[in-house]
Parts: sequence; structure tokens; C-alpha cells
Amino acid sequence: MMLSGHIIASGVTAAWFGVATKSPTAAAACFLGGIFIDLDHAFDFFLMRKRVPRSYVELVDFCKEPTGKIYLFLHSYELMALLWATCFWGKLPLVFVGALFGMSVHLLLDQLTNPVHPVGYFISYRIKLGFPKSVFLYNQLAEETASTTRNL
Repeated sequence: MMLSGHIIASGVTAAWFGVATKSPTAAAACFLGGIFIDLDHAFDFFLMRKRVPRSYVELVDFCKEPTGKIYLFLHSYELMALLWATCFWGKLPLVFVGALFGMSVHLLLDQLTNPVHPVGYFISYRIKLGFPKSVFLYNQLAEETASTTRNL
């Protein structure tokens, strides 16, 4: 999902969360969490290119490149599970729950709307494969797997 879609979805999610919790602060955290989880894309750009992206378009183009590595440490089901457990057992303030709720909705929408391998958002799976970008371009991964199988 593109940034504009995440802004709209985060707005709707945050509005619902604010009504449900009666906390404008938690709703704001929900909105921000749903958007700023994507900062890991900029972090990956910096890791690979050793500089910050000059524009949003340059960052999007980088993410769509079919080769290379991509880490996306915040886009991880294991991280979400750990953070939810911390919220539950650590009895963290509602503002943290709001931010995490926004991040979780973002991740779910990414899974549903992007051509990602079904287990691509498990960081353990990406570690096992060596963090290839093709995990996030599922059609390419399927073609590479078929090609490798044919060559065996």
C-alpha cells in the first residue's frame, strides 16, 4: 500500500481507536504508528545507499527495485508479537497500545495489498533467505524458485 493509502487507513483506524478508548492522545499515537512504521524503508535505503533518499519518489523507486536486500525490521510479525506481549504483561500506557495498534493495522494492510510472500513479514523467514527483496515481490520469488527447481 502506498503512503496515501496508509494515511487514510491510519486516519480511519485512529478515529475508531479514539472513539473506542476516549483518548485523543492514544488516537494520535495510533495514527502516527500507522504511518511511521514505514521509516524502516528509509533506514534500508540508508543501509544500502549510504545516504538518505533525496525524495519520496527516490525511496519508492528503491523499494520497487527487484534485486538486492531489504530488511524492514519494523515490518515483522515477531516484533509485533513481542510488542503486544510487552503491552499486555507490562501494562503500558494506552498511548503505546495506540501506536502498536496503528502499526499492526498497517502491517495487516501491507500483507493484504502488497505482492508479498505469505510468510514474508516473518523476519525469521527473511533471515533464513538472507533478506532478498524478492520476498516482497512475490511473483518474482515464485519465478526464481521455479527456475532454481528446473535447474536441479
